[in-house]
Amino acid sequence: MTLRTADGRQYVINTDDEEKSGRMKDVWFCEDRVNVAAFYKKPLLGRDLVRLRKITSVYRDSILRGNEPYYGEVFGLPFANGEARHPRLGIDTQFIILPRYPAAFFFKIGAKPGGPKIKGADKKGRWFASAKLRRKFLHPDELGTWENHLRSCLEMCRAIAKMHQAGVAHSDLSYNNVLIDPMTGGAACVIDCDMLVVEGMFPADVVGTPDFIAPEVYKTQGTPARVLPNQKTDLHALAVLIYQYLLYRHPLRGRLAGTLNPGDAGNDEVRLMGSDALFVEHPTDSRNRINAKSPDNADYLPYCDTDLIPMTVCGEPLAKLFLRAFVDGLHDPNRRPSATDWIRGIEQTLAMVVPCNNKQCQQKTFAYFGKYQCPFCGTTSYSYPQGTFYSPTGMGDSRTYAPDGASITIVHNRTLGSWHESKIGFENMSTREEDRPIKGRFIRTQTGWAFENIGFENMQERTAKKSVAKGETIEVVNNMQLQLNTDGRILLIRIPS
Repeated sequence: MTLRTADGRQYVINTDDEEKSGRMKDVWFCEDRVNVAAFYKKPLLGRDLVRLRKITSVYRDSILRGNEPYYGEVFGLPFANGEARHPRLGIDTQFIILPRYPAAFFFKIGAKPGGPKIKGADKKGRWFASAKLRRKFLHPDELGTWENHLRSCLEMCRAIAKMHQAGVAHSDLSYNNVLIDPMTGGAACVIDCDMLVVEGMFPADVVGTPDFIAPEVYKTQGTPARVLPNQKTDLHALAVLIYQYLLYRHPLRGRLAGTLNPGDAGNDEVRLMGSDALFVEHPTDSRNRINAKSPDNADYLPYCDTDLIPMTVCGEPLAKLFLRAFVDGLHDPNRRPSATDWIRGIEQTLAMVVPCNNKQCQQKTFAYFGKYQCPFCGTTSYSYPQGTFYSPTGMGDSRTYAPDGASITIVHNRTLGSWHESKIGFENMSTREEDRPIKGRFIRTQTGWAFENIGFENMQERTAKKSVAKGETIEVVNNMQLQLNTDGRILLIRIPS
C-alpha cells in the first residue's frame, strides 16, 4: 500500500505484515525500514486535526531546533501526516509517519525462559520500573546497571526540558510512553508525541495514565475547576518515573492502598493518588510507609523496604529533589522541580558513581555519598579520591575561594570538560558532542592516580605552583589543587589513607 503525505512524500507499507496495535493507533513498518506509519483507529476532527498538522511542522521544528540528530533520538516525533484507508478497519482516517526507534530500544533477549515473549518488542519503561517485573521476568542481560538507569533518566529529563522550552506538554507521560535502554550506556526515548498539549490552544484529550496522573487532576475531576494535564502535571509524572527507575517502587503506593475506601477500588485509587496522596518516604508522616513484611511485597524486597533502600542511596542532590516533588510539590504544583532541576541533580549524581566490587551485584554501580558500601548488595567497595569544586569570589588580592556544592568521585576514566570550568555548569540543552569536549581525564595507574590534561589551556597545579600544559599527564597527590583556568574554579583532591 502506497501512502502519500500531505506534503507530497510517498511511503510504502506491506499490509500483509502484522501490525503493532495500541490504544489509539495501529502501526506498520515502512518498506524503507527506517520509518513507520501509524494509523488512527478513529478519524481526527477539528482541533485535533489542526494540532496534528502543527505537531508535524511548527512544534516539531521548535523542539528539534539546535540539534536535530540528538533530539530526533530522544523523541518519537512524527514528521509527516496524511489521510488514507485504514488497512485493517477499512475506514478513511489519518496517518502519521515517524522514524523507527533506534535498535537499542528493542529487546535482544527479552524475558527469562518461560517468561513473556518480548524478544524484539520495544523496551517500554514499565519492565524496568518495578522490582517485581525485573526479578520475575527480565533476562539478567537486559537489566543494565544502576548508572545506566541514571543516564536514561538524564536523557528523559533533557527531552522533557526541551519540550517544555518549546511551550508544549506531553500530557500522558508514563512508563508506557518512555522507552529506555539501560544496557548500551543508558538512553531514553519519549514516544506518543502526536497529541501534545498547548495550554489555551490545544487542551489534553486524556487525563493521563494511572500511577502518573497528578493529584490536582484527580482532585478536580467533575468540578468546574477541573485541571487538565499541563507542564506542571508532566513534572509530577517525570518525578514518579525517576523515582521508579532508580528505586523500583512507586512513591505514593504504600500501606494506605486499599484502606481509603474499602470495597470501592476505583475511588480508593483516586484518593490514594489524589486528595490523600502521601509520599511513602515522607519525613514526618509515616502512615503510607510500604509494609515490607507483607507477603504481597516479597517479590519487591529489598526495594520495597524504605529502611534498607531509602531514597538517600541516590545521594543528597536527588533526595532533596524527591522531597521537593513528593512533599513540597505533591499538592502544590508550583513547587515541583523542573526538568532542568532534575538534569542538574542527575549530573551531580553521575559525577559520584563508582563501580561495585561484587561481580554478582545486580546494579553493578552506586553513588558514593559518605561511605564506600554498595547500598544494593552491601559489599564494601574500594576507596576513591574525592574532588571538591571551589569557586572564586572577589577580585585581585581580595579574591577568595569557597566550596560551590559540586564534587566528584575520581574513578578510572572519569572526565572533566568545559562545563566544569564554572559553577554554572553545562546547561546548554543542545548537548551536541562538539559543545561538550572532554578536556581532562583521571587514570588509575599501577602506583596510584594520574590526571591527563587533554584540552585545558591555562591549567595550574596550585599546590606545586606550576602550570599543567595541554597534553601533559601529572601524578595525582593528596590535597592537590587543580585550577581549571586562570583565576577560575579549583578542584581540591583528597585521597583517603
